[in-house]
Amino acid sequence: MSNNFLARQIVKAGNNFFAQASITILTLCPIVLTAVPARADVTYTADIQKEAVDDLKRINERGLTPKTIAFTPNGGYVILYGKNGFAYSTNKIPPDALNVLATLNKQDSTINTIAFAPNGEWIVMYDYFKAYWSKNFPQEIVNRLSEIKRQVFIVNNIVFTPNGDWTIIADNLNGSQVYWSSNFPQNVIDKIKDISQKYAIKVIAFTPNGGWLIIYNRGNNAFYNNKVPQLLIDTIKTKYKEGKRLTDIAFTPSNGWVLLDDKSMPPSIPRIPSLDEFPAPIIIPQ
Repeated sequence: MSNNFLARQIVKAGNNFFAQASITILTLCPIVLTAVPARADVTYTADIQKEAVDDLKRINERGLTPKTIAFTPNGGYVILYGKNGFAYSTNKIPPDALNVLATLNKQDSTINTIAFAPNGEWIVMYDYFKAYWSKNFPQEIVNRLSEIKRQVFIVNNIVFTPNGDWTIIADNLNGSQVYWSSNFPQNVIDKIKDISQKYAIKVIAFTPNGGWLIIYNRGNNAFYNNKVPQLLIDTIKTKYKEGKRLTDIAFTPSNGWVLLDDKSMPPSIPRIPSLDEFPAPIIIPQ
């Protein structure tokens, strides 16, 4: 299954672990697909923009699975679905980030996740542990990702706190490993360490007012502090009663939220190839 794309303009791409490149930005055109039952459910608050809600509905109606949604500081969003599909808000996403997403889709790479820092910097993880990031992205996290790449982990979740601290969740066959910035909140670190003794952590999310939430045990359990919106807590409890597992939670700058859940059994972690099994990186011509 492939998506049709329309070239729109050319910009300078961000950095990645292998090359700097000039890539054509591509924009998603309508896709004609045979509908099949969607695996994922989406729950959201009333202040989530209609454009995002419509995109989430269209993705589900086509039988595709939204796997993550990320919000920008200015109210934009990117939704990732399937292997490398994406939808995004009009005029609110950095052009070079769209540049990267479209190129990865065109070359049929797997897009793992995307994250936006409070200052608007961004990163896209793809093909296990590879990455593109914006010019002024924090060097501390870049250094940590380089270490993760050497250890052959799969990076599936990167999230920032409102003040710019961050966590990375990386998976391998033995479970998940969580990394955090040097100034990361100690109370969250303590809970991460406590949960990690028995369970793999799947998602960590932060509200703009100091709330935080950890999803663990393949999405079947959650821990949160007293600043997480009560409506979200009630929704999570309802989802668990329905036998669903949580796959992602994202908060907007205005404390709105989107919750993704999936009733199906979680897929097994794929075999992780060794570094020498990967072909040489593709360098896109200038």
